[in-house]
Amino acid sequence: MLPAALFSALATFGTATQSAVSGGAVAMARELSPERARVLDRLARLGPRGFLEFTEALMAATGKMTGGLLTAEDLTLVPTIEACTRDAEATLAFAPWSDEDAEARSEIVTAIDGRGTVAIAAYEVHEIGVPIPELGLLAPGYAAPVRRGERRIAPGVPCGIPAAIALVGEGGVVQGGVGFTLGRIRDVRATLARAPAALEPSLRAELQALGKGAAVATLQVGKGDPQSWVLRA
Repeated sequence: MLPAALFSALATFGTATQSAVSGGAVAMARELSPERARVLDRLARLGPRGFLEFTEALMAATGKMTGGLLTAEDLTLVPTIEACTRDAEATLAFAPWSDEDAEARSEIVTAIDGRGTVAIAAYEVHEIGVPIPELGLLAPGYAAPVRRGERRIAPGVPCGIPAAIALVGEGGVVQGGVGFTLGRIRDVRATLARAPAALEPSLRAELQALGKGAAVATLQVGKGDPQSWVLRA
């Protein structure tokens, strides 16, 4: 779903081409893994459907021959990108699929351009999973087991992965992105609700209450140049 989300955002709000946006990632991958660079290059050229070129490698690692459940038909499904949810006053917008009691352990990337468009993403780095050497990838262990007497969850149904990120604003205008590398989604929502305008002093005070290990990265629009800062409690 990640390539689909990225390229959907680019097609809707972006002005650069897929190849231009992906160029830096492809160049870095060439230094680390030629196999991964090949995957990123095809995605840059073809978009999410570029994965179809690697069906054979994906099936070899996670298909029936190796005890997995992935099928070639699964890879042809185009996931639906859901809109984020907003609070009543449109001062906070959260990513979908978040489990209120789940603990988020993520890396955060946030950016803002000269027009004031804000983007934020959370991702997890996995050390354990199903390796796919031919593609230079590691498939994380997110899955719902097939249980006797229960319907199989269809591929493409989003897992309840916590994403402790939000767009924050005031008066219906997005001012920045805030993300927490650690913390329950419920606590994140409560913290941001107390300081929804992403004003640095008030937000810092609320973050301290989350305890040791909480972190936030934000970029906000103010007078003059956008500001960026990272706080670790």
